[in-house]
Amino acid sequence: MKIDLLLLVYAFAWGSCVALMSYFAFARSTIFSREKGALRGRALLARAGNLSAVAAVGNCLINVNQRTWLGAVLSLLLCIASLVLFRSAITVFGKKRPGIAYTSEPPSALVSHGPYSRIRHPIYLAYLLMWGASTVLPWNLLGLVIVSVMAILYYRAALFEERLILDSGLGATYRDYQRTTSMIIPGLRALFRR
Repeated sequence: MKIDLLLLVYAFAWGSCVALMSYFAFARSTIFSREKGALRGRALLARAGNLSAVAAVGNCLINVNQRTWLGAVLSLLLCIASLVLFRSAITVFGKKRPGIAYTSEPPSALVSHGPYSRIRHPIYLAYLLMWGASTVLPWNLLGLVIVSVMAILYYRAALFEERLILDSGLGATYRDYQRTTSMIIPGLRALFRR
């Protein structure tokens, strides 16, 4: 009996993506603080995430014949990076729970240590890394569409949150923080400085 090692690694990478998607879905209801009544943007983000997860999982299964070593290994690395970044971003809050996307209340204090010292929205970056992991596994257009749609939705959520903070008592402090950090992708801010 000959074992297809690439298929085994692909299956492990696919399983890692599914486990990470499940963990992030679980985190929505257990890790983040919730307020009563969801804002429309949060519902859209949740539905798009659920639909994208189903599409990404199906995409990986249907296109198993497009597997490559590069896709499988890169997917595993992105899953690991996503989980490490997410956990480190959550950990800086200590016992306090971070707010969920599209909350109507600004935070009571600015968090600027840990991954927040480099980027303002590391949790959204962790999610994007997870979507990237499911995209590089089969290397096709559907995966690219999924990650692109989710990137736009996370960007919109980040803009909403930043407007909320800027309009709060933390506005001046947050403006200074914006000058020294990138929004979602580390180092991207430095590319656009004059």
